[in-house]
Amino acid sequence: MDLLSKELLKNLVKKSSDPCISVYIPTHREWNGQSQDRTRFKNHIQKIYKQLAERGIRSNHLQHLMKPAFDLLDDIEFWNHQSEGLAVFFSPGEFRRYRIPVQVQDLEIISQRYYIKPLLSLMSGDGRFFLLALDQKLIKLYQGSKYSINEVKLPKDTLLSLKDYLQFEEADKSYQLYGGSTGEGTIFFTHGSVGMDAAVHKEKILEFFRLVSKGVYRVIKNENAPLVLAGVEYLIPLYKETNSYPYTAGESLDINPEGLKNEDLHHLAWEAVHPVFERNRLKAFKQYEQFSGNGRASSNIQEILKAAFSKRVDSLFVNKDAQLWGTYNRDEDTVVVDGIPNDSNEELLDLAAVHTFVNNGSVFVLGKDKMPCDKPAAAVFRY
Repeated sequence: MDLLSKELLKNLVKKSSDPCISVYIPTHREWNGQSQDRTRFKNHIQKIYKQLAERGIRSNHLQHLMKPAFDLLDDIEFWNHQSEGLAVFFSPGEFRRYRIPVQVQDLEIISQRYYIKPLLSLMSGDGRFFLLALDQKLIKLYQGSKYSINEVKLPKDTLLSLKDYLQFEEADKSYQLYGGSTGEGTIFFTHGSVGMDAAVHKEKILEFFRLVSKGVYRVIKNENAPLVLAGVEYLIPLYKETNSYPYTAGESLDINPEGLKNEDLHHLAWEAVHPVFERNRLKAFKQYEQFSGNGRASSNIQEILKAAFSKRVDSLFVNKDAQLWGTYNRDEDTVVVDGIPNDSNEELLDLAAVHTFVNNGSVFVLGKDKMPCDKPAAAVFRY
């Protein structure tokens, strides 16, 4: 699956072009749902093509802009390997598509920047996390949400098998000891020393984990999502000695991940990490209630936008099903709400969410019944 990182999202946010097109569809993991998924996407693409043609875009430019989207329809291998949702972004000279582990609603947006609000739940409220399975045969890194987990490929030069590493070390030791001659038996790894002193054995595991930790860090170094460790009890503290990722979860999974299905790993990992996200959300809720009367919290979109552009929003709650189209004039600090999209306005909830996100605020994308008030947006300010 595709690793949708915080850094990548920030790059999407920076894009400005006319037009910038964003498409979201729910998808099926099962291969027999690909026909339905392709049809959904085709309907969006045809609708977008018609709208852009009505705007007067020249035919040759329109054909060039839309070609990657129509080409994607014919990529059967791509459609056979989906997650919970699909996000597609394209503009003149650019085309990006991401299979995402979060459920989204059918949506297409034509604007002057990409619409990312549906993705922001992955960065906070819906609990994006990483899981490192310390399987002795094959180390695996996963990206997860409350809906699923998907494997994330580690760099090709990362060693992944603890057993192979220890066997190589033991074979190399035998080679040196017997002047180049080694036995043909298989060396199995168990807790304790196998053909080597226990202290040396521990140091070899630490050496291996240092190499693994460097590979993991290269992939997630720009993230702040929690990392859950899963492995047999004696391996986890050894990995923690070598771990340099600062957002590693305090609770680990004392299990042997070998042979476990992704669904089982996801269930165990989500149970471990979900309380972390719930505590963050409840903390933000309490702050909103506490500060609502003293100017450090607001549900007024004009006040929220001003604070978001000034890097003052600490936590933002937005209704995932709501859209508020209009314009915000930063110089005059005025908001005009139009009700429907047009060529010159933008979705104001997404605008507030974008500027909160890029300035390291927390964005909680919630259903209407989970919002702290009856407005489509609410915010807690840093000062």
